[in-house]
Amino acid sequence: MNFRIISLILIASAFLLNGCVTEGDPRISKIRMEVNPAPEMRGAGEHMTSDYQVRLSGGLNAGPSKKMEVDDVYHNGRSVDFAYSLEYGIVNAAAELALKKNIFMVNTGVGINNGLYTFASLGLNTSHFEIGFSGGVWMNHRDYDCEGDMTVTSMLVFNEVKEYSHHSNNGTSVIYGGYAGAYLGDFGLEISASTYEGDMELEDVPFSPRVYTLYASASYRLNDHWRVRLGSVGVHGENFDKRYWSGFGGVSYWL
Repeated sequence: MNFRIISLILIASAFLLNGCVTEGDPRISKIRMEVNPAPEMRGAGEHMTSDYQVRLSGGLNAGPSKKMEVDDVYHNGRSVDFAYSLEYGIVNAAAELALKKNIFMVNTGVGINNGLYTFASLGLNTSHFEIGFSGGVWMNHRDYDCEGDMTVTSMLVFNEVKEYSHHSNNGTSVIYGGYAGAYLGDFGLEISASTYEGDMELEDVPFSPRVYTLYASASYRLNDHWRVRLGSVGVHGENFDKRYWSGFGGVSYWL
């Protein structure tokens, strides 16, 4: 009988003590975050003569990697060793639907570029130029690591400090920007700019890297369906020491 009572007391004590364990908020000491150029949100790139068109496009990117240290970042009163690295995705692709009424055009699309993104744009499309504004949501595939510690309090151990770590490969960002283009015959010039704020995934961090992306390209229409283009991508952001440029090339097919 005494053995049963003692066993029940021990089991109940274990449950009680386990329920009395509390974990404090983590205090981050180190963050490593990858940032990427935003996906391109563009117009038609040429004069649209029909009420709607579908465009499939794809291309390749090439650019340098760059690591950047960031000073004066704090989390829960602690200085954070923070750095982010600029990386480029190799492949991009998109499927878009363009709708036009008079000179007004709406373009919507979904694509892949360091993750999945979707966007919509509204603008003017005339016989020799176009201009508009765009916005989208980007499920950005990038590496994110942070390290630190947290305080664990229980009835057995008071204020025990344990290591804390977190890793993820995906963040969600809102992108917004604008585009413009000019074209004459089969030749076209396009430019688009956008910005987004990196997903820090942490509360109480008063810094999120804002990244600005600029696309500039020249294109040539081969026939009624195919268009090829070459261009460059400029990336700049908070705590970047300069704007970094890369190149890209691609093809588009109008259905």
